[in-house]
Amino acid sequence: MSAIFNHIGFYDHIYKFGCDVKYYQATLCNCIASNNGHPSPTCDCYYGYRYGIAPIEGKLQRTQVNLKGMPEQMAMMLQGGCQITVPKQTKTLDVNGNSVYTDCDIFHLANIGDVFVIKNRHRRDRDILQKGVRDYLHAFDVQEIYSITNGTITYIEGTDFEFVKKDAYWSIPVNDAEDDMDLIKNKLFFGGEIIWLSGGSAPATNEHYTVEFKSEYQYIIWDDLSKDRGGDDDDLPKRFTCRLRQYINFNINPLDSLTI
Repeated sequence: MSAIFNHIGFYDHIYKFGCDVKYYQATLCNCIASNNGHPSPTCDCYYGYRYGIAPIEGKLQRTQVNLKGMPEQMAMMLQGGCQITVPKQTKTLDVNGNSVYTDCDIFHLANIGDVFVIKNRHRRDRDILQKGVRDYLHAFDVQEIYSITNGTITYIEGTDFEFVKKDAYWSIPVNDAEDDMDLIKNKLFFGGEIIWLSGGSAPATNEHYTVEFKSEYQYIIWDDLSKDRGGDDDDLPKRFTCRLRQYINFNINPLDSLTI
């Protein structure tokens, strides 16, 4: 006789001990179609993904990712990552304090490239930007800028630059060659934009610079483990292996250089 999954008990456990998260759904950017299946380095997307949909909030379970038996290069990439478990339903309480179980939208939507943001868990993060090419941060929910440097040069906020915090989803009108304002192009900025002030110091155009900032923990789905369970119970949760979302060259897959 096969074991029966206590799904109600699991939903209660998530409600009591789960992490509050914001889930950002990714869509593929069409730049990969014109660049032989790889993200275009001249595109403003996040390495082939765009996040233009309002986040979904919920409670999920975060546990440590198991690195045992993984190839060394893969394990190094997933260090600091986690395993996210998504229940099929979530528990809430009605006005009388009774438990109410509703379908979890994240359960049906989550896929590779999507991002989980752990609410109220902050860390110091960093990104490398390029003056005049990408002056905006890919990270969501940036709280503040710690420093902007270019080698030994440190730029001063308020004198050299300003940080304009923006949401993850917004669009701006862009004139085309014929100044037709009816055409709207979506340009997605994420945690915010660095505005270089006239009269202050700044990197040269096309020059790279490093930004250190404060944001909430952000994990991007690397692998879908939703089918690794030995059972066909429809109420089983889904699991996802996630790594910390950070500045990295996604055009190089560590699996390409493995020797088996």
